[in-house]
Amino acid sequence: MPLLSAKRLYAILIKLGFFVDRQRGSHVTLMHADGRRTTIAMHTGDMPKGTLNTILDEVKLTPDELRKLI
Repeated sequence: MPLLSAKRLYAILIKLGFFVDRQRGSHVTLMHADGRRTTIAMHTGDMPKGTLNTILDEVKLTPDELRKLI
């Protein structure tokens, strides 16, 4: 699993067609036209691996697919 900041993951998801549905504080909820949805806490530093795994599950993206997009 690659180490990734929230800012970088946000940029990748935007390129994949996700858009900001709403934001509350540092938490940004992204949605895709096909109904996929996830929330990213826009904190500094690398995301914890468990959090990144959960987000990847929610957006139906495998770690290998993510590596290709980095």
